[in-house]
Amino acid sequence: MKAYKLAAALLLLGLGAVACGGGGSVGGGVTPGKKIAFLAPDSAPRYESQDVPLFQAKLRSLCSDCELVYRNANGDPAAQRQQADSALAGGASVLVLDAVDPGTASVIVSAAAKKHVLVIAYDRLILNTPELAYYQSLFAQCARMMLGLQKLPVPVIARVQGIATAAGCQLVATCD
Repeated sequence: MKAYKLAAALLLLGLGAVACGGGGSVGGGVTPGKKIAFLAPDSAPRYESQDVPLFQAKLRSLCSDCELVYRNANGDPAAQRQQADSALAGGASVLVLDAVDPGTASVIVSAAAKKHVLVIAYDRLILNTPELAYYQSLFAQCARMMLGLQKLPVPVIARVQGIATAAGCQLVATCD
């Protein structure tokens, strides 16, 4: 019986690693290119003083010949849509989008998808996209798996090699 419980615990841990972990690829056949558009929602001082300089520094450390195009919509969803369209027309291969209106930003995501451009939701979830249901389902699956770990009648020990972030950290915290 102990072997059965241990096998169940290992199976749950394995499923959690597969379901909650990310692969090495960007996904959807998208290959990041050399032009990245960073689309901010408003003129909060943090964008110019912190977010963009830190993002630019990290980008340069990873890709010395990548170009970062920064735009600020000043709280106007229509302006952000125009900035996204301009970035897409200008050859951006990645949009880093902090949506002015998360409910209507799906139009930007759809336009980018038609051009096979990766969109990264920055600081705010983008609503009304087909991918949203996938992530809600994935997060629910991860939650069920982690609750299942807590209910096991045997101690579950996590061995971490490297940094445990996001769901990895949550998985470690769930274990005994």
